Amino acid sequence: MTPNSVTYVISGASRGLGLALCRHILTVSPDAFIFAGVRNVNSEEIQALAREHDGRMSLFKLDLLDHVGVKKAAEELAKHPAAARGIDVLVNNAAATVGSRDDVLAENALEALSSDVQVNLIGTAAVTLAFLPLLRAGARKTIWTITTRTATISDALNSHAFAASYTASKTGLSMWTVKLSRAVAPEGFTVLALSPGWFKSNMGGPQAQRSSKDAAKDTYNVLSTKTVADHATFWDYTGEKLSW
Repeated sequence: MTPNSVTYVISGASRGLGLALCRHILTVSPDAFIFAGVRNVNSEEIQALAREHDGRMSLFKLDLLDHVGVKKAAEELAKHPAAARGIDVLVNNAAATVGSRDDVLAENALEALSSDVQVNLIGTAAVTLAFLPLLRAGARKTIWTITTRTATISDALNSHAFAASYTASKTGLSMWTVKLSRAVAPEGFTVLALSPGWFKSNMGGPQAQRSSKDAAKDTYNVLSTKTVADHATFWDYTGEKLSW
């Protein structure tokens, strides 16, 4: 680590966009150090990436439904030498859905809504609050939250009634992110949200034209250029500024 090192915490890092972001950041930013939060620390791909970048990456167990465990994970991570000066960037990437395209009227509609809110809204909030002390100690004080433009009300009014539980949970996350941004603005934070678009993944399916590698590159290229002047803004992966 050098005085110019940027330290990241990335949730949901074992697959999809999270894994691709880890790989991209380690490739393009030689001074970066990544704490990769994963539900399964024995995941083969993330283990292989950690071995490939030995000394620049540390894995830790992170389950967004285990709020006590999330807090303990942050406390343990704070003891790591790479976190001696806090962390610079928290990437809230982890997400899940048990719903379907027509889940707003499905028999399990309430179960799906509750499950998605627990992970995508409450779980993300738990991670953010747990890591706030380390962010406050860091130089950049930056939070990147991965969401979707389909969770905006204006988009919903002009689209089909699909993925209701997932998009509703992400709409709630947008509101919570805005409220958080207002609360931490006096401390010099940069809180940003981004929609990475449709890409091949467990959630996006195989029909998408873009790969997770493409999505990671686009996400990083947009968000890494932002400064405190862009605090509390929402972006598309193309660089378009979106309305919340």
